[in-house]
Amino acid sequence: MKYATAEKRAKCPLYHSVQQWVAPSSICDSAPAPQASAKGSLLSWQLQDPGFQLHLYESAEALPAVWDTLLEEGQVFLSRAYLMAFEAAMPRGVSPIYLVLKEKGKPAGVMMYQLVDFVVGQQVQSLGQAPAGSGWRERLWHRLLKAVLRPASFRLLIGGAAQATGEYAYSMPGYARAAACRLYQESTSLLCRHLYLSGRKAAAIMAKDFHAGDEEAAAHFRAEGFHPFYFEPEMLLPIDRGWASFDDYLGAMTSKYRVRARRAFKKAEGLFRHELSLEAIEREEPVLHGLYEKIAEGADFSMIRLPEGYFSALKAAFGAGFKVIGYYTAEGELAGFCTALKNGAVTEAHFLGMEERYNSSHQLYLNMLYDMVRIGIEDWGSREVNFARTATEIKSSVGAVAVERPVYVRARNPLLNRMLPYIIRQVSQRQAYRIRHPFSKQTQ
Repeated sequence: MKYATAEKRAKCPLYHSVQQWVAPSSICDSAPAPQASAKGSLLSWQLQDPGFQLHLYESAEALPAVWDTLLEEGQVFLSRAYLMAFEAAMPRGVSPIYLVLKEKGKPAGVMMYQLVDFVVGQQVQSLGQAPAGSGWRERLWHRLLKAVLRPASFRLLIGGAAQATGEYAYSMPGYARAAACRLYQESTSLLCRHLYLSGRKAAAIMAKDFHAGDEEAAAHFRAEGFHPFYFEPEMLLPIDRGWASFDDYLGAMTSKYRVRARRAFKKAEGLFRHELSLEAIEREEPVLHGLYEKIAEGADFSMIRLPEGYFSALKAAFGAGFKVIGYYTAEGELAGFCTALKNGAVTEAHFLGMEERYNSSHQLYLNMLYDMVRIGIEDWGSREVNFARTATEIKSSVGAVAVERPVYVRARNPLLNRMLPYIIRQVSQRQAYRIRHPFSKQTQ
């Protein structure tokens, strides 16, 4: 796929208009300028609330040791170990930013951001075709919208982790939700001002994956001009306390779904399952990355693309707390792989990759889902398995339930912010799905 050169885009009045729309408003840049810090961080700010101060860092290695003590359970994607591993294999176009909040000189909270160079035509693959069932007017409008949006590029400031599903924007233990949201919003405004002054202005801000039932957060973001958007739901499998083994999990299913599971196991008998050591991951890294890319290229939307080296970096950082499961043919070909990360009491089903032909012939993806359940129950004794977003229907067939996690987005240009709900609806079509219920009523 070819995109217009920078020279051609610069001469295009329509492109110039779009770029003007995504330029930030000066109204949002009225926060005070930061001060140089002499205590390890790059800069510091005083907040409006008396006694509160922010310290900015742009490297996980530079973070103070107190960072991890301010995390609540289940925030592995905010841990220094994960952040350093992520930076060791950083996706292109992503810059991490960290803030430490202090109250009266005492560390009180942490915040994580990612400044992402977002190119619509490259990262929103679903923009390439109109929604199914569209009439000629809708198709015509989609072509026009595609012509306007595809060349657009801008910086997006993400509060949280683009590579994970869940609330990782901040951790402020001991603060009420309303107070934490207020501190987070003021901190974000100060950061935006810093980025503007340093020539890295963000055209839009996204706060990721808050719980749909969190009314305090929703009210706060709405008051600040953010729009909630619901993409695919997060899929979570609660693990029953009575499941001591994978067989207990299968026994809780209805006969219909137990038969389906055993049929999937039977189809996968031609593949051999191996947990890869760090040495094996390093040896297979080019193949693993190639299989991951096959899946990423077929996705409707990709906020970031992982570089080669990500899986070995996580294995080196977490050891037995990070698993890479490879599926090999009798001839030694790696047909696919899946990964799992221990996140407190949660098993995180992380990235995967596969040759599509083996998914058709061996039901490989479904077997990967079952392996995530097996790891959660038998290896880590987890309370739940987080299957993240996408593939909602098949994930529900293994027992996962849908949990809505809206993201809140605000364009810093007021005109574009008013148009944002319509634009996002056009480029992010939710897939229709049917929720399956594999467990007996007694289990439910």
